[in-house]
Parts: sequence; C-alpha cells; structure tokens
Amino acid sequence: MGFILRIGTVSLALVSLAAASLSKRDYSLPWRPQVHFTPPQDWMNDPNGLFRDASGLWHMYYQYADTLDPGNDKSWGSATSENLLAWTNLPIAINDISGVSSIWSGSAVIDSENTSGLFPNQTNGVVAFYTSWTSTKQSQFMAYSSDNGLTFTNYPGNPVIDLNITDFRDPKVLFYAPTNSWILVVSHAVDGFIAFYRSTDLKVWTQVSTFSHPAIQGVLECPQFITIPLRENIWDPNSTILDVMYMLAISDNSQSTVKYVPGNFDGTTFTPVSSFPVATGGIAQSMDFGIDSYATAFYYGLDPTGNVVSTSWAVNLGYSTNVPTSSEGWESAMSIPRNHFLVKGADDAYFLATLPVDVSSMRETTPVSFPALGNSQLIVDYSAIDSRVIEFYVTVSTPQVSDNITTVLEFSSSATGENVQLQLTIPIAESPTNRISAFTMSRAGITGWTNNGNLATEFTVPNVGPFNKTDVNGVTTETYEFHGVIDRTILDVFLNGGINSGTMIFFPQESNMLDTMTLTVGGIANGSLSQVSLEAWGLKSGWEALTGESAQTGSQLKVVSFTQGTN
Repeated sequence: MGFILRIGTVSLALVSLAAASLSKRDYSLPWRPQVHFTPPQDWMNDPNGLFRDASGLWHMYYQYADTLDPGNDKSWGSATSENLLAWTNLPIAINDISGVSSIWSGSAVIDSENTSGLFPNQTNGVVAFYTSWTSTKQSQFMAYSSDNGLTFTNYPGNPVIDLNITDFRDPKVLFYAPTNSWILVVSHAVDGFIAFYRSTDLKVWTQVSTFSHPAIQGVLECPQFITIPLRENIWDPNSTILDVMYMLAISDNSQSTVKYVPGNFDGTTFTPVSSFPVATGGIAQSMDFGIDSYATAFYYGLDPTGNVVSTSWAVNLGYSTNVPTSSEGWESAMSIPRNHFLVKGADDAYFLATLPVDVSSMRETTPVSFPALGNSQLIVDYSAIDSRVIEFYVTVSTPQVSDNITTVLEFSSSATGENVQLQLTIPIAESPTNRISAFTMSRAGITGWTNNGNLATEFTVPNVGPFNKTDVNGVTTETYEFHGVIDRTILDVFLNGGINSGTMIFFPQESNMLDTMTLTVGGIANGSLSQVSLEAWGLKSGWEALTGESAQTGSQLKVVSFTQGTN
C-alpha cells in the first residue's frame, strides 16, 4: 500500500533521511514510543521487506515519505535490530525515481542458492520485490543487494510482472521447497482477489492460480503468504507441532483490518480450511481485536517449522494522518513484533496465537510482584522510569462456579487523570459449563486527542474462555491472563496465551505523560479461593544506543498505596 491523502497544505521541505538529526531530543519527546519502532522523522507506513539474516540480525524496511503530508511518493526506509526492540536507523534502501515512479510495498528474500544468477560466489544475496506506482499503472519490480540489504540495485529487466493495470500491488515471495521454486502472491486490490505466481529464478514469473473467498472481501492489500506451525495447545508456544500449514494474511483497506486464512498449498493452489469459527459468523478472523493494526508483514529467513514473526503498522486508516505527533516531527509507529502459531479449537476452527517477542532483555527494574491478591487496590508510581514503558502480567484464578470478579488495570497521568484501561470481567457462571467472561481495552479516559470527537474508544473481546483449567480435589479452577506492554502512546495486550491480541494508540496531553499504574480487584466473595496476581517491570528505551542515554540504574517502580479489602 502506498497512497495516503492528507487534506491541507503540502510541505515542500524535503529532508534527507540519511542526514537527519538523530539527537536525544528527537527520541525523548513525550509522544515518541521507546520500544516500538518509529521513523527518525517525517512519515512512515507499511513494514516492507522483512527478513532475518544468517547472523541473526533483523532487517526492516518501511514505506517512507520525506514529508509529514504523505501522498503517493514513497521510498523504502531501513533499520536493523538484534532483538526487534532496539533499532539502528540506516539510510534509505530503495529511493523513489523522481518524476518516474514511487516505491510502494513489497517483500524480500535471501537467494542463498543464487537461483537468480545475480550473486556468484555468494550465499547471502537479498532480492527485494516492490510495487512500482505511477499515475497510470502499478507493476512489480525487483531490486537486489550484495551487501546484506544495505543498498539495492534495480534489476535492469524490470518490471518482472506488468499487466498494465492499476490497483495491482504488494508482492510477497516465499520459497516452496517441494518443487524448488519461488511463489509470489500479489493483490488485485479493487477486484478483491490474490494472484499466485511461480518462478525458478526470481526473474521470470508465471501466474498459476488465484484466490478469493466470501469470507474476505473489500479492497485487499499487503497479502502475506507463509508457512506456520499448528501446535498442540495454546498455553505452550513450544508445544508439539502437529502439522506445518500455510496461511494467507490479507489487509482490507476498506475496513482497516487484517484477516487471516489458514489452509494448504500444493505448489499451485491455496485451499483454505473448510470452515471458519462460528463465533465470527463464518467469516475470516481479524488478527487484532483493536483497530490500530494494519499492513501486517512477516519476516523471511526463519526456521520453516518454527513460530513466525510479524510486525504491523500501528494505526487506523481512518485517522492515520490526523494524529498529533506531527508537532514532534514524525508520524506513525510499528507494533511490538509478534510471534505466531496456529491452534485448533473445539469446533475444528483454526485460531492464530499471537504473543509479543521476548522483551526481557529490556527490563531495567526489579519487578513489582503481588502473587495472591484478593479484593484490593494497588497503586504503582513509574514516573522515575525515563522511558515510561511498562511490561505487565495479570493472572486471575477462580473456581469454575464462584465469584463475579472484575479486574481493572489502569495507566494514568497523576497530573491530569487521563487514563487507558484494561478490564477483565468474569461473572458467576449460570452453570459449570456456561461462564461468559469479557475483556475490554479502553482509551475513553484520554482527552488530549479525540480525533475531533470521532474516535472509537472501547474494544471488547466477548465470550472469553479460560486460558487453562485444572482440577484440584474435585473443584475445577479456571485461569485467565493478560500480558502486555504500554509504551507512552501505544498499548499492546495479549489475552489468554495470545488467543486474542489488541493494539491501541492514544495521545494524552503532551506535557503530562502517563506515570501511574493502578490494579483494582473486586467481587471476590468471603472465603473464596479466587485470587489475582500482578507482575510488572519498567523497560529501558530501545533508543539508548542511538541517543547515548544510559539506563537509569537505581530507578524503580514505586508502590505508593496498597489497600486490601475483605474476602
């Protein structure tokens, strides 16, 4: 995807990304996330060309415009990371061709066997595929890199796929080992289908099939085609692999959402699983229950039987150009990168498990840990943590027919009271097999940014089932959990082992960052075995290496109030 329209004055100041000032001030401004990737300045949208090289270094490209007023003209910005949380900015990798074409979204692969013939005596050649946009057509181009993705040369035989049409974009390539060939998927966006192409040399492509489905409709963009493990259970991301399946993830521009479809692939045709979950009305499921996640892309170069890793553009298309960070000189963030695998539900439907990548390397404080809370309120001050980034785990354990428990985790500003909330409600069951819980993520308490009063503020997962059940002395105990990271102006949360995940952006008043965490637990009856636990850490900034800022040794989360109720 490349087109973003802003109504207003277009800036004519073009600033080189490579020459941008990367001062401490740039990355310490109040709305700038610290463990979520943001561009050094100006505009960013879709993640592009994601891959991991043989040394373990992660490479991310992204749609970049050297203005805060984006339109069609895009290039590929570039950054690398050792842990997906602390990034090194690099010069633009693929520049737009002024007056000729714009470099829209795409993907990258490692041509380790030199099938393209472009990398003699080399096993780490990188080949990127992108959509070349002009006002009259969209076609698929190729560029190649002999220096591990730092710089690219456009293939002289471009375009490699040209149908002389518009709305034909976002190529994603993977290697298909059974036929020793490459597969490319690309979207016919407005026509609502995905085309599959095959090649043996990455240069000459033949269309072999198309995919469309009534469960996925709209203006389709950024198709991702990957292999993904089907694991035995949701509560263990390393549980036994039962199968390795294929999955299409497709962004719908008309709804600003990403849907996923598991299935099988025979080298020519992708066949989706026979049914979709009853709970979704038989349509394909969204990858995120929030509305601030789009253009999800998956990394190439991972173990084909291991969990897959993705990154999304953390925004909603309805207000992508109406966020206040332009006053700080940048716009848009990426989500926390996520690990994924599939599990199978009771109704034979397949579900995508989504968990954050390991953030433990970024912890800079000892944890706040309360392992067995009843009815209570706990208030933690994290204003001493410069990054203002908190990782948290909340777990609720309750007998199956017991209490009407409400657990609220709130992050607020001590100056203004602005807040975001996460709430898990577990009602008393009508029967041992009918306990309908719900989880809500809310930014209703934010007043600094309301999108002119047109901002959806609450996002709910209904019909939440327990993460796990255990039987102790004939009593069935259910366990629910939510885990996440709040990073100044973005919240990522993962419910019950990742069976649901949500992304939400928010912008409090700029001079009053959120600095207080409050856990409130209520509804546990006297003598009940129900209990709630909390564990939380302050995380250091991922930009320390860039800014020269060191971690705040000695700064800790501070428990300022703990009130225990009766139960």
